[in-house]
Amino acid sequence: MLFGVTNAPATFMNLMNLVFYDVLDKFVEDFIDDILVYSKSEAEHAEHLRYVLQTLREHRLFAKYSKCLFWLDRIAFLGHMVSGDGISMDPEKIQSTLVERIKAAQAGDSFLQKCRELAVAGLRSEFVVHEDGSLRFGSRICVPEGDVREEILREAHSSPYSIHPRGTKMYKDLKLNFWWRGMKRSVARSVAKCLVCQQVKAEHQCIAGLLQPLLIPEWKW
Repeated sequence: MLFGVTNAPATFMNLMNLVFYDVLDKFVEDFIDDILVYSKSEAEHAEHLRYVLQTLREHRLFAKYSKCLFWLDRIAFLGHMVSGDGISMDPEKIQSTLVERIKAAQAGDSFLQKCRELAVAGLRSEFVVHEDGSLRFGSRICVPEGDVREEILREAHSSPYSIHPRGTKMYKDLKLNFWWRGMKRSVARSVAKCLVCQQVKAEHQCIAGLLQPLLIPEWKW
């Protein structure tokens, strides 16, 4: 990192983009000092790693070996879990305070309390009481209706890392870690109420005249 320089993170980000310009979005992703190298096979991965390390050496950039991870089939990157199966939320990023709030809210939900009793009695095998005391539907934590559920919906749709996904994408992301009755329906209802999503629909846009070509950005950052 270039200390003492105005906008040091942006400056370093620009440097990394210049260094890996030829292979960005092909088999390399970078974010400041994090470099992700991905490949379809082990042989291809060996070539990609050799290229990346040689490129760093040529530009006199050095990686600390103790912070490097090699030959992984899945990795946490920018708050998400990246693997051959795709990209999903990193379970470790779910804050323990959120789990505690969900547990507290479960106590006031009559339906979930009944499910807990049946699970303890062995009458509802799909529900389990987790070791942390929360009620789970399989491996997914049960979220009762109320403020906590609304907060989860807002975070999954309107946070800077979500960027307003459509209903199907948002539902697939949420169902990896959470469960509640009518989940898909409530996700669709939440997306439908988003003003930003409604405004960007074609039928809500004013006709601005003839289409004008836009300049192609040189960098993605």
